[in-house]
Amino acid sequence: MPKPTPEELEKMFEKLWTSYPADLCKGKRGGRQPAFRAFKKINPDEAEFNRIMGNMKAMIKADRSDKDPYRWPFVSSYLNQARYDDFIMPKNESSVQELTHCCIEKCSNKVHGASFKYCADHVPNAHSDLLAQAWTRSGIDYKSPTFVDDCRKQCRSYMNALLGKVNEN
Repeated sequence: MPKPTPEELEKMFEKLWTSYPADLCKGKRGGRQPAFRAFKKINPDEAEFNRIMGNMKAMIKADRSDKDPYRWPFVSSYLNQARYDDFIMPKNESSVQELTHCCIEKCSNKVHGASFKYCADHVPNAHSDLLAQAWTRSGIDYKSPTFVDDCRKQCRSYMNALLGKVNEN
């Protein structure tokens, strides 16, 4: 997307400035000029501006339901510190995203987010083939029931060769 003209930038800033929650920052938004300089440094296109505003509105909604919401900084600090990218913790269970189930047949585990298809037990690991090859080269059978003990023995052997006698426990 093309970067905004100076006039468009001023209009976007005005929208942000008037939307900033004065009630959550004890009415102290800070200086308008430092805030505008911080906004110009970001120089957001329309999509980035909409993302900033959307995140700010979500934070406002979350903080208005809080018993002690007075932790909003001046607008310039909010922009300079990219606080619009902060994680928003849901305040109640009704605002938590509905979880879906793993797409593996006969698995009833839940996945954590709309973009996920697999539960933690079934996430495909891109490195599993590389790991299997590394274990095979080491001489340890990664499918063996004594895999962990074999790893410990090889580690001790390596450390003994490197440092001398290592505790056998």
